[in-house]
Amino acid sequence: MFGNCSYYDCDSSQIYIHFTPASVEPGGSTIIKLWITPNQYEYNEDNYDILQKTITIEPECGQLTYLGGGEYLFTAPDTLTVDSTVVIINYENYNQFCARWNAEGERMIVKDNFDCINCPMPLFNILQRDYAAEQLTIKWDSLFVEVNPTELFPGDTADINIKKRLPDGTLTDFDTTQTFEAAMLEGCTLGNILVDDSIDVYFYDINQPIKFVADTTADSTGLVLLRIGLVEEIAMLKSNNDEDVLFDCLPGPPQTSNYAIVQAYINEEPTILLGETKYYQARYKTVRWREDSGGCIHGEIAKHFPELAPFIKWHLCSSDGPLHYVANTVYLAGDRDCWGLRRGEGKDRELSAARRAAIWPDATDEDLTAPGLEQRLEARLPALLAEFRKAVESLGFVF
Repeated sequence: MFGNCSYYDCDSSQIYIHFTPASVEPGGSTIIKLWITPNQYEYNEDNYDILQKTITIEPECGQLTYLGGGEYLFTAPDTLTVDSTVVIINYENYNQFCARWNAEGERMIVKDNFDCINCPMPLFNILQRDYAAEQLTIKWDSLFVEVNPTELFPGDTADINIKKRLPDGTLTDFDTTQTFEAAMLEGCTLGNILVDDSIDVYFYDINQPIKFVADTTADSTGLVLLRIGLVEEIAMLKSNNDEDVLFDCLPGPPQTSNYAIVQAYINEEPTILLGETKYYQARYKTVRWREDSGGCIHGEIAKHFPELAPFIKWHLCSSDGPLHYVANTVYLAGDRDCWGLRRGEGKDRELSAARRAAIWPDATDEDLTAPGLEQRLEARLPALLAEFRKAVESLGFVF
């Protein structure tokens, strides 16, 4: 029992939490993302019929904001009375679903969003507990980067000042032997990094002073991102964090793990404005295609583009008819599985899926199960294609 609902089986699975960035400064933010398998299969809460969800922070501090799907924004408190602190994000939810198995014997999850799940067979009523816990470090970044002056005109030069931040927040100079990595991430045509008498978009193992020179021909609005990293003796271990993001100017990934980002805006005057930002913000300033989802997302399409809802039924339909029109419909409506076995040994009839495959929403059970289904499907195909053509042309396309 859970609430007023009863279930045949209850299961529990660990999921995973990933932070971007991996640590956060006081007053800073990090994105919390849930994963079924780390950095491989995302855990999207919208795909689950969640009955109860609990998220706690130990010790209690900071603020959580729900972003949607399996993402949250954690904002750390502004002040920190110690050098650093570690908080634990605990996540738990209970969700319900009907368990089914495909032809390969893999379990499928089907939700119906009722208060109590209503499965065709009571043995398939499943209550699932998904849980995760992960540590997050809140600390002052030891690397502080600023640009002076903060406003530039084309042809001007800015100093990139790099300092060490002590645990109490005090800034101090690095030893003169300390070397750095300097890289332009975006805006390659708008300026260059200057070290001694050399200019380029990338330098490694260099000493201060480091400068940024705005190109004399910069006459358009744009964004420049500069990454300043600390070269350390400990080798950098590649992680599945922000370094997976590709940038315009670099031939490969940066080599330092302790870094800061400065950004430059070029406006129409033209003026170049530079200021410090955190790396995770840089991800959302890049203008690139980012895959999010695809396939049979009919609910998402109807929600965000309601004017397209009447056309959803034509998914996978072409000028020849629905994809594998006869074969798919006959298989789904039948009680033989892919091995030719009947119900009890094979599979149940999947009449709702058969109606969708045939684009025949008003088909009766008898229409789909009586002998002669293939002939009935062929007989209705011309009218179906005429309706499809009308829908396509109503959108302004040529059929």
